[in-house]
Amino acid sequence: MVAALFNKFEFLWQKMVRDKERRHFIVFTIVGAAAISMDMGTYYFLINFLPKAAAKTMSFFCGGVIAYFFNKYWTFQQAESSGAEVGRFVLANTAALVLNVSTNQGMLILWPTKVLLALMIATAVTFVFSFFIFKFWVFKSP
Repeated sequence: MVAALFNKFEFLWQKMVRDKERRHFIVFTIVGAAAISMDMGTYYFLINFLPKAAAKTMSFFCGGVIAYFFNKYWTFQQAESSGAEVGRFVLANTAALVLNVSTNQGMLILWPTKVLLALMIATAVTFVFSFFIFKFWVFKSP
């Protein structure tokens, strides 16, 4: 019974990830969930000690470290490192950070007590931006 269930799951997983683009998006989403968990957990811890913008900046950086390594080696499978790639990641993540913190702050101005909603909206906007910039610029295949 367990083996049959595992085989069915494996079949469905292989069918889903057969297409390279779909695989990139699915794995990016899984990696994103890990990075977002780090971001949100760190944010909720740090807002007890720091201004919200500073807490968001630091939590975003922590999530970014996870995103870089997992996206590089798992999502986009780029084994070789280059200074140019690291530079593109830093620029892309800086742009994503500005977008994320600005969106978060904008939502908090509109709804000062809706911290989770602001965080979720900022995260969703940044997720879409990051997928495309990572896929087509940071980790582009040669």
